[in-house]
Amino acid sequence: MDSGLIRLAIPTDEEAKEYLTSLRGEDNLKVTPLMAKSLYPDKVKSNRHFTCATKGCDAPITCRSIKETHVNQPTFVNQSRVVNLHSKHCSHHPDNKVEDKKKRPEESYAEHFDSGRTISGISRVNGFVPLTPLKQKAVDQKQRRKTLLMPEVKKEGESREKKGVVHRLRTLQQHVELFADDPDFRVINQSAGGDIPIREMFENIRSNVFYEDMLDKEKVMIYTGRAYLSETSNDKVIAVRFKDKIEVEGQAYRPSMIISRDYFMEEYEDIYEAFTNGNQYEFDVFTTLPFFMNGKYLNFSSYRTHEQINPFGEELYSNFYIR
Repeated sequence: MDSGLIRLAIPTDEEAKEYLTSLRGEDNLKVTPLMAKSLYPDKVKSNRHFTCATKGCDAPITCRSIKETHVNQPTFVNQSRVVNLHSKHCSHHPDNKVEDKKKRPEESYAEHFDSGRTISGISRVNGFVPLTPLKQKAVDQKQRRKTLLMPEVKKEGESREKKGVVHRLRTLQQHVELFADDPDFRVINQSAGGDIPIREMFENIRSNVFYEDMLDKEKVMIYTGRAYLSETSNDKVIAVRFKDKIEVEGQAYRPSMIISRDYFMEEYEDIYEAFTNGNQYEFDVFTTLPFFMNGKYLNFSSYRTHEQINPFGEELYSNFYIR
């Protein structure tokens, strides 16, 4: 079940509602994921204390990655990953998808990038550079969020009329959310030789290549496919297994990403909870990492060296995303 990109939600904590009312009036309590994160934990007490922003729909919403320690940027997702709880008239009901770009709301993710050139920061050498280590000061964390989510500020003396605003997509998450919001949005991709629709940066996981072949690819790609969670023999990690099978030398394999259980529980609490409740929930995975043949398993390789990606490392966290 997929209800599309959830851009706004309404906090249910009275303290948050009183604060928003004092700022904007009682008729405007909607917040973005970034605003939700700024209200947590002082005014919003839990990442589950949100409902759908559509009038007359009270579907419960979770703000994923709401803590300062989270690696990903905050996003709104349905609290119920298996059963749809949106009302029939709600735009987030899976039967009410709006495909027309002209009907895109002002709060659209893509709307933030419409004012100038948008450059993809994907690299042939390392996909997406790992983010600043989490040990840095709190002030650096705030600056990091601002840098990742906001357009670059023009330098003093630079002509806005001549060059326009330059936006840089620095993370895999930003690419995925923009693709989900507007597949035809045009971005500057250096490996592709210029300006292309962002959908041309995405391919099915079946098109992925092995480590030794990745430099032969004409373009740097983001690979995607449906996947589900699976246990492993090591309780410190969990497997994200793709549904699509890949044929290697006459044998069929399901690619699997081995990832820290603690990291997955923190960043994708909603999916992990559905899994532990016995629901074999499927979700969309995005990665830039090449394949790695690990004995009888098809896993994923590090960019830096021809070996399985470290399940506990920033390189994996920066090149893996679920929505």
